[in-house]
Amino acid sequence: MLKQAKNEVYRLKTDGFHGELFCPMRDNYPGKALICFSGSDGRFKWTRMLAQVFQSHGLTTLALAYVMEEGLPKQFYHVPINPLEAAAMRLHDMGYEKVGLWGISKGAELALAAGSLLPGLVNAVVAVAPMNTVCQGFSMNKGISLMPGSTWMFHGEEIPYTSFGLDRFPLGRVLQESIRVRGDNDV
Repeated sequence: MLKQAKNEVYRLKTDGFHGELFCPMRDNYPGKALICFSGSDGRFKWTRMLAQVFQSHGLTTLALAYVMEEGLPKQFYHVPINPLEAAAMRLHDMGYEKVGLWGISKGAELALAAGSLLPGLVNAVVAVAPMNTVCQGFSMNKGISLMPGSTWMFHGEEIPYTSFGLDRFPLGRVLQESIRVRGDNDV
């Protein structure tokens, strides 16, 4: 059984990622850890609650923020995957042999992208309600605004993405309507 203080907090500036580690009182999965994150709401509070659920079942879980926290992007545009890589490396350095990712919606997109980019560090991916592609970046300031590039970056390189064009992306009409409504409210 790995020895670790409960609820250890990590910060981007000092640790390379923003997260909180939840260790169970009884480790039902020795040598295994999970990194979890939320969807496009970007709320770390929700991610922490999710990590506590996994912890209550005996699984060491790192709640990870990838947007909306100090030092992290405030929009879903060119979000670096490097902090997730640093988190997985930290867990391996702590003695966890197997590290999995769990994400929902936009977080599922991150889990799938990171899992494909980090095959030596990530051993499993759970993608709940994922998209079937890496998507174009966006901002949710006063509605949804599309950004001119990918949601994700890795080691300074933009991850190839699918644009929100109406002909190729099923939610394109929803996004188009959000943009139209935002424009009407600006008048």
